[in-house]
Amino acid sequence: MAMSKTKKILSLVLLGVLLILGIGLYNLRAMGRAEYWNSAIRDFEEADRTAPPKPGVIVFTGSSSIRFWRTLGQDMYPLAVVNRGFGGAQIAHVSHYDHRIIKPVLVKRFLNKDWDMSRTEVPQQ
Repeated sequence: MAMSKTKKILSLVLLGVLLILGIGLYNLRAMGRAEYWNSAIRDFEEADRTAPPKPGVIVFTGSSSIRFWRTLGQDMYPLAVVNRGFGGAQIAHVSHYDHRIIKPVLVKRFLNKDWDMSRTEVPQQ
């Protein structure tokens, strides 16, 4: 028995929705792993090689609320600041990468305005 055109279309739409949901769930789960953010961290390192921050700057880190804070430098003027916000960062991610994104800058202060508090994991020491 031949499948009607409407059933074929609905089947393809359902398949597409399931595929999109699967990809979304995979990405959401992957974001929870510190290694997911390695490319963002490499971008910070490359930027530091190109234009090293001044010693003693204040490091702002956290999730997208920091990452997309485009006026951070102007808002904190005359303080020297550096933006280290990345995606949906969690405290465990920042702790995992602190030796690459915070300590090399020789920070005077460390401020995390907003990271993803929806997670309850405690960072490993």
